[in-house]
Amino acid sequence: MTKKSTVWIAVLAMSLIAAGSWAGDAPLWKIGDRDNRTDGLALAPNGYGQYARDAVFVVGKSNPKKDWPYCQPGPDDAWAKPGPHTFTILFELKNAPEAPCHLILDLADTQSAIPPRIAITVNGKEKTFGLKPGAGDASIFGDASKGTEQVVDRTISPDQLVAGLNRITITTQSGSWLLYDGLEFRAPAGVKLSAVKSVTALQSVEGVSALVKENGELRQLVRANLINTGASAQGTLVVEGGSEKKFDLVQGDQTVELTIPPVDKPTQLGVHLLVNGKEAGQAKVAVAPVRKWELYLLHHTHLDIGYTHVQSDVEKKQWDHLDKAIELARASKDYPEGSRFKWLPEGLWAVDSYVKQASPEKKAAFIDAVNQGWVGLDALYGSELTALCRPEELLELTGCARRLSRELARPIDSAMITDVPGYTWGLIPVLAQSGVKYFSIGPNRGHRIGRTLTAWGDKPFYWLSPSGNEKVLCWVAAEGYSWFHSAPLRSDKKVFEYLDRLEKLDYRFDVAHLRYNVGGDNGPPDAQIADIVRTWNEKYAYPKLILATPHEFFSAFEQRYGKDLPQVSGDFTPYWEDGAASTARETVINRDAAEKVVQGNALWAMMHPPSIYPAAKVQDAWRDI
Repeated sequence: MTKKSTVWIAVLAMSLIAAGSWAGDAPLWKIGDRDNRTDGLALAPNGYGQYARDAVFVVGKSNPKKDWPYCQPGPDDAWAKPGPHTFTILFELKNAPEAPCHLILDLADTQSAIPPRIAITVNGKEKTFGLKPGAGDASIFGDASKGTEQVVDRTISPDQLVAGLNRITITTQSGSWLLYDGLEFRAPAGVKLSAVKSVTALQSVEGVSALVKENGELRQLVRANLINTGASAQGTLVVEGGSEKKFDLVQGDQTVELTIPPVDKPTQLGVHLLVNGKEAGQAKVAVAPVRKWELYLLHHTHLDIGYTHVQSDVEKKQWDHLDKAIELARASKDYPEGSRFKWLPEGLWAVDSYVKQASPEKKAAFIDAVNQGWVGLDALYGSELTALCRPEELLELTGCARRLSRELARPIDSAMITDVPGYTWGLIPVLAQSGVKYFSIGPNRGHRIGRTLTAWGDKPFYWLSPSGNEKVLCWVAAEGYSWFHSAPLRSDKKVFEYLDRLEKLDYRFDVAHLRYNVGGDNGPPDAQIADIVRTWNEKYAYPKLILATPHEFFSAFEQRYGKDLPQVSGDFTPYWEDGAASTARETVINRDAAEKVVQGNALWAMMHPPSIYPAAKVQDAWRDI
């Protein structure tokens, strides 16, 4: 054998090992039969409507036909409890593996319009996957042969598994349902299972950065995650200092919350788990003082013209979003203050054409929605690359806002810009002289943005104009605009993650905000968000969630903290204007057109009376420019 062929055989062997060359071996354990059917699993073939609880499967004890549903709902499925759904698998290994293992999910189908994004967690280490759209509803209604199969192969490194009890969870983070054909866990030769013992334990205990009201008093939350592989029993959680909570201990995973008096300094407390009155586990929990946070959600579309859809399709989408938003706002108008639906079209490009083409009834409904504060109008026409604009063009970016403000007899004192990182200094006098006091900035979170987020994220400031005579309160959202694109707000995880980050960064205010944009560019209103915020505020006294317009958020923040904010001068040098190099010829044509409009206006002013000025035609020209 030549040296060359030896090298190739070695490379091939390494490739097969990396890909799971033992894929033909029998699985260490499996759930279901991977036979392109679902009827070996619980609720199959069409009993999704009887879905009652998330699965907990104990390898060697549980029965797939009773304990593992063929369908796993997503947060958007009305036939299951709102929010993410987690399926749990518990198994015990005699010995830890020395080479990678594989968890294989063989899916019979996924929902076709909004397939789920899932997280697979192995002993606390998470990896997420976006699933492809499936074939439709025939499969969940009972005909699995109509589904589109997908196979997810999750490689599990040896250091993620232990000799003893192991835990795998599969969570639908966003979207709709998935259907199982079967699951397999494959391990290298020599790895053995042992019987799962009856285990009742505190998996983890954490202090939650939240306050609730109990008997008229504020109390601090502690959350315990339990696991029980034995029979149901009476459980009690006891926290040092006298707080305790009795509950029904069920088989599987369980989260129990109890309250303690608020602490005034970081504190460690002992937590004890009792089962039928006998000690079954204990842990320490670190708790810290909880701020009385007010977190504003600015729920907006991202008006992105021509990037994901052609202009006419974007326009139609945005008109539909306005109609839907008004409908949702009307439905929630009697909700408590802060949880009423609010919608932000972001830029006025589609609003401008909506008003022009709307029926008298729709136009009246739109004007009413603006006056009620359900729809917030912001001054920029779109998210422009501002450093490419000539001065007159910058002024025209707020021209529609000035006209609408006069027509509606209502000030438009805020502006939003999205995705684009960096803005020319000349924009500030334009905003200020157009009546804009507040500038909400939601950049792209990672694509050619330099230090935009690290240097300026969640550090509000007054941006002075070049003359120093005007200023605008600006806020760069540290999570950008797209943090909720793939996973709408359906659990408290992201909110608490965000507030914990602010704490660690020594953020000095008790008021903050998040841009809330779902479904990607030109994304729609979230039909569930008002109910989610209302439910949140019924549970938690703090942090308080508030659906708001930029005007409402900025004015509330400025009233409390405006006098303490820094004032900044200079250019926020843009990053994306280099894109003009890819359309150099078109940019020349556009600049030439802008120059002609400016010259034409000057000539008209010299030669004709104002009464016959063709304002609509000039506005159309600027719209095209």
